[in-house]
Amino acid sequence: MAFVDAQPVSPQSVPPKISVVVPVFNYGSFLPAALQSIVQQNDSELEIVVIDDGSSDNTAAVAKQWVARYPALVRYYRQSNRGPGAARNNGAQRCTGDYLLFLDADDQMLPGALLKFRRAIATYPDANLIYGGYQSVYRDDSSRTRFAPELSSSRFQNFCRFVRGELCVCNGGAIMLRKRVFDAVRYPESIRTSEDFVFFAQTIALFDCASFPDPVVAITKHDASLRNNSQVLAAAGMQMVDLLFDSEVLPAEFFSLRSEVHSRWCLLVSRALLKHGDLIGAKKSYEDAIKIYPPNLRLAS
Repeated sequence: MAFVDAQPVSPQSVPPKISVVVPVFNYGSFLPAALQSIVQQNDSELEIVVIDDGSSDNTAAVAKQWVARYPALVRYYRQSNRGPGAARNNGAQRCTGDYLLFLDADDQMLPGALLKFRRAIATYPDANLIYGGYQSVYRDDSSRTRFAPELSSSRFQNFCRFVRGELCVCNGGAIMLRKRVFDAVRYPESIRTSEDFVFFAQTIALFDCASFPDPVVAITKHDASLRNNSQVLAAAGMQMVDLLFDSEVLPAEFFSLRSEVHSRWCLLVSRALLKHGDLIGAKKSYEDAIKIYPPNLRLAS
C-alpha cells in the first residue's frame, strides 16, 4: 500500500475510540513519562489501559496516581507476573476502543502521533494494522530515526520481508491495530522474548496492512530489555518457530519459509551468545543455522 501523508484528519473520519495499552513490569520510574506522552496527544476519543505484570517496585503507586488524576481517561489493572505477551493480551481484552496501540512503559509517543494514525485510518479504512516510523534513543542520548517503509498489497510479500528483517516493525507505539485482529491472533504467552515477532508476523500474514513513514514514538534502547538478555533469547529457541508456524493460525502457503526463519533465529541467538561470552553456545547455534538452511551462510559471513 502507498504511504499516507501524515496530516490531521477531519472529525468525520475519527474512529469511535483509540485504546492505548501500557504493559509495565518494574518500570515505575519510566511510567510517568510514557503516560504524559499519551495524555499530551489531546485526543478526545481515547482511553489508556495500564497493565501491571506483577511489578515489585512502585509501579502500582505511580499508576494509581495517574488514575486519580485522570479518572475518565486512565484505568489500571494488575496481574500476576506472566510476561509481556499475557500483559498485552489482557490489555486488549479490557479495551473498549476499535483500535489498539501498545506503548511499552519505557517509551514515549511523539507529539501529534495519534493525529497521524487517524489520518492513516481514514485513508486506509480496510487496513487492520497500520504502522509508522520511530526513533531509537540510546543511553548516550543519541538517537536514530527509522522511517517506515512502504508495504505491498501482497500479504505473502509483506510476510517475507518481515521475517527477513526488511520491515522494521517494532512493538512500541509505532503500530496501531484493529481490535478484531485479536479474534484471530494473540500474543504467545509461553515465551518472554520475541513474542511480538510471532504476533506481528501472523498478523501481517492474515490481514491487510498500511504504513506511513513519519516517526510516532521514541523507543528507549537499554540493557534492561528482555530482547538483550541472551539467556532468555536462547531459551525461547525452537518454541518461537513452532508458535509462529502454527497450522491453526498461519495459512499453508507461508510454511515454505519455516526453515529459513528457524535458521535466522539460530543466527540471532548465536550473535547474542557470542556478545555475552558464551563461545560454545554461540558456535552450536551457528552450526545449527547453517545446517537448517544453508543459504543463510551469506548472512553469517
